[in-house]
Amino acid sequence: MSTAPRRTPRSRRRIAWLAFVGVGLLAVVALAIRFVPVLGPTGTAWGYCDDLTHARYADLYQAHFAPELRTQISQAHFIAAEQLADHQAGPVANCDASPLNIALVRGGAQAKVTEQRVHFAAVVTTLQLGGGDWLIIAFPDPAIAPFGTAQRFCDALAAGDYATAYGIFAPTITAQLTQDRYVGLEHFADQTNGKVTACDIAQLTLDLPNHAATVHAQVTRQNGPPGGADVAITLAQGDAGAWTISTLPTA
Repeated sequence: MSTAPRRTPRSRRRIAWLAFVGVGLLAVVALAIRFVPVLGPTGTAWGYCDDLTHARYADLYQAHFAPELRTQISQAHFIAAEQLADHQAGPVANCDASPLNIALVRGGAQAKVTEQRVHFAAVVTTLQLGGGDWLIIAFPDPAIAPFGTAQRFCDALAAGDYATAYGIFAPTITAQLTQDRYVGLEHFADQTNGKVTACDIAQLTLDLPNHAATVHAQVTRQNGPPGGADVAITLAQGDAGAWTISTLPTA
């Protein structure tokens, strides 16, 4: 009658060690499968948070915005939009990005970061990332695009370029007011109160459910009040995503 060989304590330790190593390797492989693909998007999210909390808006724009996104707003207008947000809600004090909040979708990625401004509750912002360099391909703050539209209108007023200003109007305005008529009205205002010397955006309020926004700008004319006049600029987002001025501003 034969008996099975008895395992020595040393052999049992060896088997346990091999089992431990095997489990560890499986864990490492599982972590690699989960985290290696999101290292690039995570790096972009970390860089975005670092630039945002240190108010390095020019660096954020240049390093993390995709070229096609930069064509939609100038660096100067983006910086002005962030500075207005700082003025209204306080600067970003904390911004948290984690690999656990990265999702790979349709050849791109979504990175959820938590932003906390000094005078505002924490909000979760979703960064839409794409391309080989994992750049931001959509505005992280929904206020940036309408701000850019309002700022372009302000710049056109200050330059006396009323044709460009008219080009920002929605069809609800242009259907009732021709470009020549609008330019004539602005020239009449120039003769009466002097030309526009400054147009500074002081406040922006979003109405996301209705795809609308209201901007208040201080418009100063040569012969007008020293502090300028408050002008409300109402904007609407069209089906294609573009923002236009939906009611005629008067200054």
